[in-house]
Amino acid sequence: EEDGWEDEDLVLEEMEEEEQAEWRSRCIAAEWRVSSLEDEARAAEEARREEVESLEAALEDAEAAAQAELESRMQTEQTWERQKQAWEAHMRAAAEARAREAEAEERARL
Repeated sequence: EEDGWEDEDLVLEEMEEEEQAEWRSRCIAAEWRVSSLEDEARAAEEARREEVESLEAALEDAEAAAQAELESRMQTEQTWERQKQAWEAHMRAAAEARAREAEAEERARL
C-alpha cells in the first residue's frame, strides 16, 4: 500500500490482458482528465485574480478621479465666491462714489 496501487495490482492480476489494457487506458484517461481539470482550475483562478486586480485598479482610478473632480469643483466654487465678493465690493464702491458725487453736485448747487 506504499504506492497506493497494491489493490489495483491484485485486480489486474485477475483480469485478462485485454481487460487490463482497457482498465489502464481508462485510468490514464481519468488521470489526464484530472490533470486537465486542475490546469483549468489554476488558469481560472489566475484569471480571477487578474480580474480582481484589474477591478481594484479601476476602483482606485475612479476614486482618484472623483477626488480630483471634487477638489476642482471646490476650487471653482472658491474662485467664484472670491469673484462674487470682488464684484460686490466694486458695486458698493461704485454706489458710494455715485452717492458722493451726487452729494458734491447737490452742495455745488447750493
